[in-house]
Amino acid sequence: MKLVKLNNTWNLEITGKGELKPTIFKVTNIEKEQFTSENPNNESPKLIKYDFEDEILKARISGGEMEIPFEFERIQK
Repeated sequence: MKLVKLNNTWNLEITGKGELKPTIFKVTNIEKEQFTSENPNNESPKLIKYDFEDEILKARISGGEMEIPFEFERIQK
């Protein structure tokens, strides 16, 4: 997964295991502590949203009636 800026547009590129080409999600909203990316043509998910809240990175992927939340905590080295 990586964020790529192309022609003044940010995209979230996700390459699944065993896939040669990434699935592109256009970043449609950027705010101070969050961003949303969408690909309405993808089977699922169609929307990916990341929020940073109280040192926790939260992600929600959704498409149709499905929504899956994730939480990521920083690991201290």
